[in-house]
Amino acid sequence: MSGHIDGTGKIVRIVKDANAIRFAIAASPAILCQIVEKGSVAVNGISLTVTAVGKTDFEVSVILHTRDVTTLGRLRVSDPVNLETDMIEK
Repeated sequence: MSGHIDGTGKIVRIVKDANAIRFAIAASPAILCQIVEKGSVAVNGISLTVTAVGKTDFEVSVILHTRDVTTLGRLRVSDPVNLETDMIEK
């Protein structure tokens, strides 16, 4: 991650699992084409692993500790987020 924002996305789903929270983030095709499953993406400057990629959105899974010590715990559905894609995919 270089610290440069590539675009923005919007939270479309938040699903709480037993030990984690999954965030689904809608993004433009220009951003989605640079995101791969098991690759990295920065959401609001926080580097995360991509767990799934769909046609209009992608998912990241966040452990509860990460949620608690970052701003991710404040995110709600429809919130905008800054996105930076993995340098390797660029």
